[in-house]
Amino acid sequence: MVDDLGWQDTSVPFWKETTHFNQRYQTPNMERLAKEGMKFTQAYATSVCSPTRVSLMTGMNAARHRVTNWTLHKDKIQPMESNHLDLDFP
Repeated sequence: MVDDLGWQDTSVPFWKETTHFNQRYQTPNMERLAKEGMKFTQAYATSVCSPTRVSLMTGMNAARHRVTNWTLHKDKIQPMESNHLDLDFP
């Protein structure tokens, strides 16, 4: 797992064709993984790392687990969340 990696930041193209930026990098292990394993080309990650990490750990997207910003303080509501409804999960 990596943080802050763009879709053009490896030598492996994650689009229908190679881009100029793919040619700038040498990532042989990524190339091997893409060739011998799976390559996901349709994915979503939030713009900050905390929600994406929670999604990886829970299998839920950010709209479902409600971590939509940095996790600043454990068990404390952030000002931007003060008007959010509580959701019950099964």
